[in-house]
Amino acid sequence: MAKRFISGVKPELRLAGLAPEERLAGLAPEERLAGLAPEERLAGLTPEQRLAGFTPEELQKYLDLMNQRTNPPNGENQPKN
Repeated sequence: MAKRFISGVKPELRLAGLAPEERLAGLAPEERLAGLAPEERLAGLTPEQRLAGFTPEELQKYLDLMNQRTNPPNGENQPKN
């Protein structure tokens, strides 16, 4: 892919008319994610990449929430006889 450089033009105008992959070329990962919905940000990432940047406390809250969903404390998901 040929690189296109346009000097003297605002950055947002430089992107006009470029294909999506050309728009992302050269951007930092956090810049690539700007403006995307949360599910779009996670698409294509490995589980390790999805968890990167979270503090241990945030990860524990997430794990606790997932555990509550699969094993509710009051037995809501238990089969009824």
